Amino acid sequence: MRLQKNSAGKVQVFDLVRKKYVAFTPEEEVRQSLIVYLNESLHIPIASMTVEKSFTLYGKEHRPDLIVYNKKAQAVLLVECKAPHIPITMVTQEQIARYQLIKKVPYWILTNGKECHAYQIDLHTSEIRTLHSLPDWNQLNIE
Repeated sequence: MRLQKNSAGKVQVFDLVRKKYVAFTPEEEVRQSLIVYLNESLHIPIASMTVEKSFTLYGKEHRPDLIVYNKKAQAVLLVECKAPHIPITMVTQEQIARYQLIKKVPYWILTNGKECHAYQIDLHTSEIRTLHSLPDWNQLNIE
């Protein structure tokens, strides 16, 4: 990760997706580490990712931390990142499940940097499966 201090002396990290420096918070460190892992280890192109792209659900604006799109520009992976001190609980799992309600995305990742939970939902039956490994670029491009 590329870090720098801004004119006020605050630490910033270079966001590979947004292509700009952003505040280096604990949650941002988790997100940037995951972006690097998805890109370098799972071969998911940076160009297929968007960060905090907002959408409205029940009149309220939501911004998932990361959405990955496949080669057909379909959202296929939702990611919610929490700071390391935020435990992964039913509440955080419900948050990403709400995002899935509107986005209809087959894969989800929920992480705080210490724990990482990955899920796959069958969009026809709504059956949710816990995954033991994260999906790679080839899995995300299967129809």
